[in-house]
Amino acid sequence: MDGNRRFAKEKGLHTAIGHFMGSKTLIQIIEICIKLNIKILSVFSFSLLNYNRSPEEIHFLFYLNLLVLINEDFFFKFIKDNKIKIKIIGNLSYVNDSYRKIIYDIEEKTKNFNNIRLNIFFSYTSRNEMSLCSFNPNLYRDTYKNLLQEKNIYSGTNILTDPIKEGYFDIPTQEEELKYPDHENENELKFDGKCLCREKVKYNEEQLEIVNYHNKLLTSDLPPPNILIRTSGEQRLSDFMLYQISEFTEIYFINEYWPVFNFLQFIYIILHYTLFQTTFII
Repeated sequence: MDGNRRFAKEKGLHTAIGHFMGSKTLIQIIEICIKLNIKILSVFSFSLLNYNRSPEEIHFLFYLNLLVLINEDFFFKFIKDNKIKIKIIGNLSYVNDSYRKIIYDIEEKTKNFNNIRLNIFFSYTSRNEMSLCSFNPNLYRDTYKNLLQEKNIYSGTNILTDPIKEGYFDIPTQEEELKYPDHENENELKFDGKCLCREKVKYNEEQLEIVNYHNKLLTSDLPPPNILIRTSGEQRLSDFMLYQISEFTEIYFINEYWPVFNFLQFIYIILHYTLFQTTFII
């Protein structure tokens, strides 16, 4: 959700107005996701680098991202009515006890809601997340690709089992490879949303280390993202979900600032992804 401050500055408005308009855009996008039956929406609302901003702006961002969630009118009229499950993801050691209580309370109140899961990345950077898990880049480079492909296959609605919990990769049989000769990559064999698999291979030690590392992440219960949208014309990820993004993730860079990003642009992205991706999963 990038471009709130620049939008306000270009329009001659106070920075807080830009952030407020950005929150209105988020509400609109959440409503569209619910109508489209998109079950997971993640937003990057406050980076650890944002602590370098003025105390006034930081206070307003804390209010907009956290305090508004416990406002009774907002909670009952929007979050509860739409059954939105809230999850705050970030390094909460930077957040004081009163704000941490707010976070735990809102997560507890919404834990059984199931229309959509809204992940608010707050007080977060990807490098900080990885540093807390003793990241090993060589191990990641060598073995994580296969694990990520398996997670993508199993992130749809037709879930047979969870390969992370079960501790195995699924490998197509020779008969299936002959039946589907056009697929060069055995990890991409699919039929009706289900993995074409029969044989089970246990993780080796390296793969187990990757699984153990993955389970320590703040996002360990989330599938890799299918779509990543960056507004404001910036063509960079700004330290967001660097580990989680896979070769299946489609990245869209949008020129408009977040406050003026609208539902037509969002629908276009969803349609584009649906039409041109053979491994479409939401």
